Parts: sequence; C-alpha cells; structure tokens
Amino acid sequence: MKFLTKEWYELMQKTSYHLGLEEEPRAEKYSERLYEEVYSQELEKWLELHQQIDLLSQADEISQPLHADQEAVRFREIQLYKQEMFRRSLPSAILNQIADLRVFALEKASASVISALTQFCEENHQLVQKASEQYIAFLHSLSTAIERELLQNFSFHDCVITGVEQNEQAFTIHLDPTGGFTDICKVTFEDYVILELDGNIQGAWWLYEEVYPVNDSYEFHALLQSPHAGLTYLTISAKNANFTSN
Repeated sequence: MKFLTKEWYELMQKTSYHLGLEEEPRAEKYSERLYEEVYSQELEKWLELHQQIDLLSQADEISQPLHADQEAVRFREIQLYKQEMFRRSLPSAILNQIADLRVFALEKASASVISALTQFCEENHQLVQKASEQYIAFLHSLSTAIERELLQNFSFHDCVITGVEQNEQAFTIHLDPTGGFTDICKVTFEDYVILELDGNIQGAWWLYEEVYPVNDSYEFHALLQSPHAGLTYLTISAKNANFTSN
C-alpha cells in the first residue's frame, strides 16, 4: 500500500474523538465526586436505552430479558476499554490537560481540552483526506492503463475473507460480502506472485485496496484487519483477476 497504509488507517481512527464531547467546567480539576456523579448518570442512561431496546424486541421470540447487572458490567468494561484506548492514542500534550481520564471517557471535558482535541482531530482528518485524494488523483491519471471494470470489481470494503485456495496457476480468495458494498464472493488471481502476505488471513476484515499497473501485470494491494495479527497487508502481482458474484 502506498497511500491507504496502516499508518493512514490508524490516523483515520483519530479523527472523531471530539464528537459527542460535552463541556463540563468541573472537569478542569480532578474530582472523585464528579466522576461518581457522571458515571452514575451515564450508567442510568445506558440501562434506560437497553431497557427500551428490550421492550421493542419483546415480540421477537429469541429476545432475552434485560439483565441490569450484566449490562452494568458491560458498561464498565466499555469504559475501561475507552480509557486504555485514549491513553494509548492521544498525544501527551492533550493527555496532560485531562484531569481525569475516566471522566473524559464518559464524554465530559473542559473547554480547553475540547478545543485542543478538536484541533488534533481536524488536523488528522486533513491528512487522511489528503492521502485519499492523492490516491484518487493517481487512479485518474492511470484511467487508460487500468480497466474501469477491474477497478470497480476490486473493491471489498467491509467484506470478510472466509477462505483461501492456492495452487501454481491461481490464488483464490473467498469473501462474505454481507456487510460490504458488493455482491462479489470470490476473486481469483491468475499467473500470480505473492509479494506480501502477513500470516493467516482467513477471517480477516477487508478494509481498503489499491491497484497499480506494473509492466504487463497488475499489483493488487489490500489492507486487512486480521483477527490473528491486527492490521496486515496482502499484495499480489497477477496478470489478471476474475470475479464471481453470488
């Protein structure tokens, strides 16, 4: 991948942290009382929401009654996950301004933190958008070198790789397109060479792709989210790719 890289994807995850934040002047200082108050309020909202979902689902024979204790545990686990995520992904300049990361994870922050975070996210968005636009411009410059149908078909965002077949003549990827934007369930690369394959990709979530003409072949690049190895690349050189739809 030359444009839609692992680093690009990770940066894209840091473009919306500011959305949904509510200004709370008391968050400027550490306060156990504030944390307990906000936690209690947000937990109550969480339980009310899931109570409503449960009521709407009562007609469904497989619906399960709401277990408040279980939902409370799940709410706490989500908060712990968010705290760790922010601890790992936010720059120290912003982390140092956050008096209590627990309150921040509950989407309450001081005006200064919201301002700094908004700037951080908007700058990230600009970088992400710039790389996307550069790749689109690159494709337009090669519009005669890559068949339009090939570009349209080699697009599997949000599909899941369900299997891989490989022999000397072809490399075939089977896909579950249920969550994607295509009805293609199989792509076969002919006369191929695997340039990059980071371990087992079965079960991987297909994120983004790039295509490049190289001499008399194509290079097919994919960024995947593997359940085994996290973000990973798949790069194949092939004379052609055949697509099979459901």
